[in-house]
Amino acid sequence: KEEGDAELGRIVARELRAASSWNASLARKIRHHAPSQHAECLAATLCELLEIATDAEATKKARTASASKQLTKASKLLAALAADVPEAPAVLLAALERAANKHPPLAEIFERIVLSLYELETDALPEESIYKWAANAEAAPSRRYATQCAGLIAWLKEADEEDDD
Repeated sequence: KEEGDAELGRIVARELRAASSWNASLARKIRHHAPSQHAECLAATLCELLEIATDAEATKKARTASASKQLTKASKLLAALAADVPEAPAVLLAALERAANKHPPLAEIFERIVLSLYELETDALPEESIYKWAANAEAAPSRRYATQCAGLIAWLKEADEEDDD
């Protein structure tokens, strides 16, 4: 499976570099390479988009800005890929965890990337999905990332309570 994931990652990286715009048309091209693996296409795309933010020499602020810029630029692509994946938010969070485990510079800005995904106009990561992920994070790396996101989760709950008033 890892070999297949790596190959899909290479294909996605090639398609991202070759595309003039990241939209639904590119999503169709990516899915063409793995037609029965829509969740895997979504995960591989997120991982490849975040590769640019893995520069260990860059400051956290620069990595955060870079990741946010990539995600904003790719919001329509991510939405198109997520459209056929009922569990898309969980897939995005799992892919983000894998990318952060592979690239320590991403682990340092995990919370900021979750916030960037949450803030996308395409609703890629609804707050309910973040709550559910954090509540179910039991394994070591997942628990560490959920703990890192505690401030974000508290902020989301606070804002939700203010909206209810």
